[in-house]
Order: sequence, then structure tokens, then C-alpha cells
Amino acid sequence: MNIKGKSRPSKVRIILVAVVQIMLSFAASNSLLVGKRSPLSSAILGMSGINSVWCYIASFVGYFISGNMSECILHFASLTLIIGMRIIIMLDGKRETPVISAVITGSSMCVSLVLVSIFYTISISEAVFWLFSAFLCSALVYMALSVSKRTSVNGILDINGIHGASLGILYVSLITIVSSISGMGINLGRILGVCVILSAAKKYRHIGGAVCGALTTCGVFLSYPELSSNTMLLATSGLICGAFSTGGTFVTVMVFLISTIAGLAVGYINSDTFAMLRDVAVGCVMFSCIPDKVISRVSEIVGGEANAVSIVGHAASSRLSFASNTLSSIRTQLGEISDTIKNKTKKRDVQEIVGNDICVNCKRYKDCWHDCDNCEKTVNGFTALERLLDMKGYVTVTDVIDNLPTCKNVSAVSNSYNRFYKEKLYDYSNNLRVGELREIVTQQLCAMEDMLCDLSHRINQMSFVDPSLSEKVRQAADRLGAKNSKACVFCDEHKNYKAEVFFPSTVKLDILKLTIAVGEILGAEMELPKMSSTEAVTKLLFSPKPEYEIRLGYWQSSAHKDVYSGDTIEVVPLSSSEEYIVLSDGMGTGKRAKLDSMLASSLIGKLIKTGISCETAVRMINSILRVKGWEESFATLDVARFDLYRGVCDFVKAGAASSYIIRDGVVSAVTLDTLPLGILSETEISSHRQKLFDGDIIIIASDGISDYAERVIASVAENETSSCDEIAKNLGSTFFDLAKQGHRDDISIIVIKVLYTPV
Repeated sequence: MNIKGKSRPSKVRIILVAVVQIMLSFAASNSLLVGKRSPLSSAILGMSGINSVWCYIASFVGYFISGNMSECILHFASLTLIIGMRIIIMLDGKRETPVISAVITGSSMCVSLVLVSIFYTISISEAVFWLFSAFLCSALVYMALSVSKRTSVNGILDINGIHGASLGILYVSLITIVSSISGMGINLGRILGVCVILSAAKKYRHIGGAVCGALTTCGVFLSYPELSSNTMLLATSGLICGAFSTGGTFVTVMVFLISTIAGLAVGYINSDTFAMLRDVAVGCVMFSCIPDKVISRVSEIVGGEANAVSIVGHAASSRLSFASNTLSSIRTQLGEISDTIKNKTKKRDVQEIVGNDICVNCKRYKDCWHDCDNCEKTVNGFTALERLLDMKGYVTVTDVIDNLPTCKNVSAVSNSYNRFYKEKLYDYSNNLRVGELREIVTQQLCAMEDMLCDLSHRINQMSFVDPSLSEKVRQAADRLGAKNSKACVFCDEHKNYKAEVFFPSTVKLDILKLTIAVGEILGAEMELPKMSSTEAVTKLLFSPKPEYEIRLGYWQSSAHKDVYSGDTIEVVPLSSSEEYIVLSDGMGTGKRAKLDSMLASSLIGKLIKTGISCETAVRMINSILRVKGWEESFATLDVARFDLYRGVCDFVKAGAASSYIIRDGVVSAVTLDTLPLGILSETEISSHRQKLFDGDIIIIASDGISDYAERVIASVAENETSSCDEIAKNLGSTFFDLAKQGHRDDISIIVIKVLYTPV
């Protein structure tokens, strides 16, 4: 696996950055800074990187279009020196850093002042302004490149400390440039500022709104000081609307708009009053049209606080995936080692072993093995003795005399053959045990790999965590008496909001009132939560009411009176929208079969609750049954997973009998050919997905009904109005009576009726 520290940016992103830099270069060349021609185009060129040539051309075009070329001599000289220095550095192959770029920008602007002053008369005020601009532009270049470098590492624009201050100064500069672009009586800087203020108020409430409002005012003031008196209202409006940001986008926008109108009405009405009102209205409309996903994405980049849980989730998912890949690599290496050992294991030659053990020290060795006539007889005799050894497991003295008539050490040869056979059996059993152990370890590694992948997938399914809604749910639980509780509201893979609440197990909580409160907060009808507890903590999982629901009924009977049934039924309600029905059939009947089926059904229920997929859980159970310690531990597994949001059922079978679906009086079978668990090292798992409709009846049963299933279920299908318990009882009684004359097996029947109940 190759792990790279940085990912290469996409072509779309590279083109987008280039377009933005070129447009800003053009806009900066037409902008003003405290009433003078803005030098910010030099700063943009200094931070433009590989797009510096295009930014240089865009700046020249902008100065040319703006007219008064004599006023732009300093700017032309500065831009030319900067692009020249950058080209020299690029050709020299030196690495460009924020410090180098800042020095190039500032020094080029200072040198351009000296060169231009030789040929043109420059006043002291102009020189001071240009020197101040050189310091400002070099600082902006350093800040922009430092922030960009930090963002490329963690993907977040840090708003804390020096990086937050740098980001604020860069934002003021951006507003200054954009404010100079005016058309049709509107100020783009103020419009952009309104969108930023509302976004900040939505994420950081009154503090974010007030700070961004003040920064926007600074940016507009640097471009057009005469507009600052009305623009100062943005800070106040941002402060007020931030206090109402929890009410949603519409409330935030309306409060901001009303606050601005009230401030303009109270203040002195001037020529900019109506223009200000128009800019604010356009900004509010634009903000309202921005999709929530875009705002959330920007919020993830700027600050990153609201998406801290998502970042942790992605990190956890990545680590689990990495661990899974590591286990896969170990499993592959273990398999390669096993193959290498198997290939290097040589078959022991019995003739060579017995010959070296007995014949080498015999006086007749040369006569038996080197005499041409006797050598062939000796080899044939040894071959015949080896066949007898494989057939009987031992060799007698008589066998040696019959096949080696000239041998004088028949007793020693017989003992050597028998000793060799014992050693062979010992080596074979050891190799078999080591092979089985290696195989079991491989299975466990494979199961752990699948388990980590499942957990990683589960974490990724929690695609969005809403901190504000989580806080509201926590406050609701706190009001109902669950002090020190924790809450998390997230969006699952079906884009449905769910809520998890954790509180001490000693707290007595009114579940019904909390369910109503959570439903009001999330704006959906919620089911009563699924509760799971430990000695210290209780967890409540709230889910929206699904459109489908199921009703259950079951019936069981043992094959013989006063004998345990080998079948076990387990119902695992994972949430109000996801439910598992499990039927396990142990091989045979009685206590032994019951224990096998109970172990299989209990384990799969526990594993599913931890977030492991059904297929992975079945593989793990197969491995557990093979090493449980009894001579034989076989069990079938029949699992039906119901997704009540989408109305589908997934059948997963391991050696289980057919299931049946009754729809509109027609019976159809779901048959998957697999072997029970605990037989093979790698079990084959088959699954089948079935769309559900209102009134469907699903019958899951053990193999005790297989001989009579089709005709009995068809007769029951004629009366679908009965309850699930009645259907199960009628089916069970009929099967039990039919099985009296033949071989009777344990019978278990589960009847599930599907109902469509739209909210």
C-alpha cells in the first residue's frame, strides 16, 4: 500500500484557482485604497504562483482600461520587477516560500519607487504612501501563502491565533478590492459582506456576525470612506441576527434585514441610504439561494469546529480501513508461508530410511544392493513391504521373510518398518494440527478484517452530524432530569435524522416526554427509542417512524416428548427501522443441538448490535463453531433483515431451509443452497433481497417442514386475515400431524406479516 502525505489537486480546482487569481488581479488594478490607485495587484501577483504571468497580463489590461496611465507608472514598474524576479527564481529551480515571496514583493515595490523617482517627480506623500503599500503588500503575501500552506495540510482555515488574524486581514483586503467593482448602483463588496456575515452568524452566532460585520466595514471604508457611515450598521445587524440564528435561515435573514432597515431609518438619511438598503437586500436574497450543503461545506473549511465530529469520524473510518488492510496483508503472508512450507516438505523414502538404518551395517549389504541380480529383488521386496505397511499399518517378520528371503536381519527390518510408520503417523498428525491451527488463524484474521471494514462502513454512513440539533436534544434531556447527558444527532445513509442520547443508568427518565421533545426538535414523528444499558450508562436511539412495520408470530415443537428442541429463535430489533429475525437449527435434537443453535443465534445477535454486517457475523460464528471443543458442532442460520424505511427484506442463509412469501394468495419460495456452519473452514454464504408490499406474509421455518411445506402453506394462504400467531399455530399443528407417520424432526415456524403505514 502506498500512503501519500499529500493528494494531487484536481484539474478543476487548479483551473478554478487560476480564474479567481486572474479576476482578482484585474479587479485590483481598477480598485482604490483610501482614495488612491490601489497597489494590491502587486500583492496578488506576489502570491499567484504558477499563474503569475496570467495575473501580470490581467493587471496590465486593468490599468490600461482604467486610463490615466501616468498615475500607474509605479504600478507598472513594480509588477514588472516582481514578475522578473519570480521568473528568475522559477528558472533557478529554487523552492519558493512565503518569506521569499513576501521579500520579492516588498523589495520590488521599493526598488520601483527609487527607479521611477529618478525620471519622474514624486511627492513626499506619494512616496510615504508607496512605502506603506510595499509593507502592506509584502505582509499580505506572507499571510496568504502561510494560510494556504496550513490549509493544504489539514484542509481547514484556522481562525484561532495569528492565523485567524491573518485570515481577517485577507478578508478586509478582499472586500476592499471587490467594493471597487460597482455596476447598476450596487456595491459588490457590501453584497459579499452580507453573505459572509449571515454565514458567520449561522455558525458562530452573535460573535461571528459582529466580527464579520466589523471587518466588512473596514474593507468598504478602505475603498470608499464616504460609504462607511451606513456600512457600520452591518456589525450591529450581524450581532443581532446571530442571537436568532438557531431559528433557521429564514429567521436569521429577516432579523438581519429588519435590523439594518431600522438602523438606516433612525440614522441620517443620505445619498447612500437607499443604495445600502439595496445592497443588503440583494445579499440576503443571494444567501437564501445558497444550498445548505454549500454553506456546510464552507463551514467545514473555515474553522472546522462544527464538523469536528465528522472529521473524527473520517479519521476513525480511515484508521479502521488501514487496520483492515494490514490484517489482509498479514493473512496473505501467512498463506504464502503455509504454501512455502508445504512445497518444501519432502516425502520420506522408506527404502532409504530402512536401508540406512539396517542394511548399511549388514555384512551382506553389497550382495543385496550392488549385485545386479540381487539388487532388483531387494528393491522389489522393499516396495512390496511398503505396500503392506500402507495397507495394514505394520509389517511382521513373516512378511519380511516372504519378500526378502535372503535377508539375515528380518526382525530388525520389521521393527524399522514399524518404527518408521509410527514416526510417519506422528509427523502427519502434527502437520495436520499445525495446518488446522494455521487455517483457524487465517479464518480469524479474515473475520477481523471483515469486521473492521463493517465498522468503517458504519462510521461513514453517519454522513453528517448536526452540532446545534445535538445541543438542543441534550438540553431537552437535561430539562427532563438527565443531568450530564450527551447527545448526538446525525444523518444516516437514508438521509434520515437520528438521535442518540447517553446518560447515567441511575437516572430515571420520562422516555415518552423525551421522545416528543426529540420529535419537535427534529421535525419528524419519532418512534419510542431502542434502549441498551450497561451498569454505568444507558443509551437511547431515536429514529423516525418508518413507513413499514412488521408483526410476528411463531410456533415450536420438539421431535420427541420431554426432549429439548434443537431450534432457537432470536429477534434482534436494531432500531425502529431495522430488525433481524434469526432462526438457528442445531444438528439433531436434544441438549447438544440446543446448545449449538443457542450459541449461533446469540452470537449473531450480539455481533449485529455492535455494527458488524450479517455476512461477517456468520463467518465469525462458523470459525467459532469449528474450535468450540466438541467433536462436532454444526448449526444452520436463517437470518431475515428488514429495512422498514425502504420496505425490503434481505435473506441470509447458511444451510437453512427454504423461506416462503405469500403475496395475493400466491406462494413463492426463497431457496439458497448452502452448508451448515461448523463443517467447512470457509463457509459459503448466500443472500437474497426481496421487495416488500403491504399484506405480504413471510414464513421462516426449520427443515422439519420441508417434506410438506408447499401444499400446507398453499392451503393456509387462502386465509390471510388470521393473526401471525394463528397462522403459525395452524401451520405447526398441520406439520406435526403429517410427521406422525414418518420421521419427525424439531419444527420451528416464524410468521411475519408486513404492513404499509405511511406517516
